[in-house]
Amino acid sequence: MGSTKFTLEHHRFMELKHFCMQYKEWKDILDSIDGYPRMKISGGEKSKNVSDPTVRTVERREEYVNKIEMVEQAAKMADERLAVYLIKAVTEGVSYYGLRVNYKMSACKQAYYEAYRRFFFVLDILRK
Repeated sequence: MGSTKFTLEHHRFMELKHFCMQYKEWKDILDSIDGYPRMKISGGEKSKNVSDPTVRTVERREEYVNKIEMVEQAAKMADERLAVYLIKAVTEGVSYYGLRVNYKMSACKQAYYEAYRRFFFVLDILRK
């Protein structure tokens, strides 16, 4: 019935699915990073490693930007035409029928699920 061309081991699929479900959180965190992280003053502990708050902020932003872009790139690579719907599905848990009814997706069930499986196959490669 379904294609076995883009199959993953169950637990790897679940790991990738949960990775994608953090997408909105990453976007929210990215939006909240203002470039001036609040400094913690620790009690009397001295360190040889002087940390630069600007560098930490840039590294944090880069981490979230990379994760967001990875999901978006995997969706585009899976199917350019369905990318926006794939992102809704994998990051918000919107079903095929939800996409058809609420977002006016025109893809047939077979084409959509082929792209959905391809998305996770591509994301698996990008995450390695």
